Amino acid sequence: MKTLLSLFLLISFTASAQKLDRKQMYAYSDTVEFRIYSIQKSRTADRNQEIFVAEKGQRFFTIVFEFKNKSSEAQIIDFEKIFIKDKNGNLHQVDLVVMSMKLTSSIKKFQQKLKANKKRKIIAQFIPPLPKKELIKTLVIDGNEVELKYNE
Repeated sequence: MKTLLSLFLLISFTASAQKLDRKQMYAYSDTVEFRIYSIQKSRTADRNQEIFVAEKGQRFFTIVFEFKNKSSEAQIIDFEKIFIKDKNGNLHQVDLVVMSMKLTSSIKKFQQKLKANKKRKIIAQFIPPLPKKELIKTLVIDGNEVELKYNE
């Protein structure tokens, strides 16, 4: 019975996941590139010990980016210039940014510093919530559209 339940859960998780091409690299700037490690959806968002719940059928989208600095100088990743574009052409802004394995207390919470020749995973959550079946196909970075590639 446990094996059957485990198999069912595994199938349901893989069927609902967006099949991004995780090897595809995109340009953030001339010296910084990124790939999308994963796109996650959740019904709740926690901000300053307050929990926000999306309406039924809606989800908060979280993208795990992996940025790579190809230069010999530190670079700033500005999440105030990164948006996801929904199927209606509306832009959704970043509401939360966390750099993995690093605690920061910067006043500029949407700007993350990436050291020279380093790569780092950065997690960004977007608002407002989108329909839970929405497929994110486009990012807008500093006014430029980036089309995401998916495996078929």
